[in-house]
Amino acid sequence: MKSYAAILAEIIDGHLLKVTMNRPEVGNAKNTQMGLDLLDLWTGLIDDTGDLRCVILTGKPFTAAQALEWGVLHRLCEPDELMPAVLETAQAMCDNAPLSAK
Repeated sequence: MKSYAAILAEIIDGHLLKVTMNRPEVGNAKNTQMGLDLLDLWTGLIDDTGDLRCVILTGKPFTAAQALEWGVLHRLCEPDELMPAVLETAQAMCDNAPLSAK
């Protein structure tokens, strides 16, 4: 199995692929490298699954507060503030979308 910078991929018993997010220093927050590693892995599996029957994606979870601290999130909302915040963000995305997407 190919080695990656931000994930560990291990075949178990010939039929199970265990993929572990491997950035413990930031609670396995995803970054560009992890995205590229996962893209390469999934693309390779599309081309040839071999004898694999199942893929398990695992890694130590992290809290929203940790994600905010690491810069993965922009802000945290209380449950009753969530929908207005989502609508505000969606509107901002629409207002700033490239002309081809408007």
